[in-house]
Parts: sequence; C-alpha cells; structure tokens
Amino acid sequence: MSTKILKIMVVLTVWTLPWTTWAGVITVEKVTVSVQPIGQNAFQLLFKFDMPQFLGKVNIDHAVLRFGVNIVNPPDGKLLEILSADSTSQGAVVNYNTNPVTGFIPKNKIGLTQIELDVTQLVDLWVNGGAKNDGILVISHRRISEQALQTNKVTLATGVMKPAVAVFYTEVEE
Repeated sequence: MSTKILKIMVVLTVWTLPWTTWAGVITVEKVTVSVQPIGQNAFQLLFKFDMPQFLGKVNIDHAVLRFGVNIVNPPDGKLLEILSADSTSQGAVVNYNTNPVTGFIPKNKIGLTQIELDVTQLVDLWVNGGAKNDGILVISHRRISEQALQTNKVTLATGVMKPAVAVFYTEVEE
C-alpha cells in the first residue's frame, strides 16, 4: 500500500513541477570593455553592462562572463581576480567572500582563445542582494608576483569573441 502512495506522490510532484518553476537564460551582448594600464606593462580589464530586469523573484543559478584574448606569449602568472568595480571604476573587494573569486588564462596556449569567468556571486549580489552594478574588474591575482595581464603577453581580442554575459536563472514563486 505504501509503494502505491509513493508512486502517486512522485507522479503528482513531476506533473506539478513545470507549473511551479521556470528556468531561463539571458545573454547580455552589449558589454563595453576598457583596458586600464596599471604600470610595468600590466593592465586590468573593466567590463560594463546593464543587468536585465527580471519580472519577479529569481535565483541566479549560474552566470558567466566570456571574452576573447590573444595570447602572444604565455604569461608566467595565470590566475585572475574577478572583482566588483566601484563607482570610480576601480576594484572593490566585495565582502561576499574572504577569498577573491578567481579565473585563469589557459596554460601553454598561443593565439586567440576564449576566457570564461564564473561571475555568479556578483550577479546574484546585483539582482538579489541590493548591491549596485558598476561593472566587473578583471585583474592579475594580487597575491601572485607574476602578472597574468601584461601588454607584451596578452591582448584583448577585438572584433571576434566579443564579450558577453550569460545569466542562467530560475523564477521563484513568491
């Protein structure tokens, strides 16, 4: 008798699930990027874009910033820090994590390549946490002496592999 009730509950749950949740993806292709020199051949990248307006409450399941670079000479330092830019377009270490969110430049690769950085925590802060979106600042990791972003090693790809932000979300019943 209990297995029959369990089967009915599973069927009802599966049947009602599509009516209670809805998942989607929004891709923001209007992203401006500026290369900001910071001395000794090093630079940082500032990505600015407007977040789409969601109609209701949403969970940010995943968000990724994609952009292309041309690796001229693989840099010794591979790690990047992903920061929330402040209103002056400088980096602000956000208090969502004591360790900065990081990404990397692929090892031993020369030529055009696409970098994908997980920006889920930042986008969630902007959408659900009340933080202001002043952009994303990508810099060489501050705790590593070898700089990943150097003008003689890596350049921003122009024309192809334009920057974009993809936001995967689930609508939440209020």
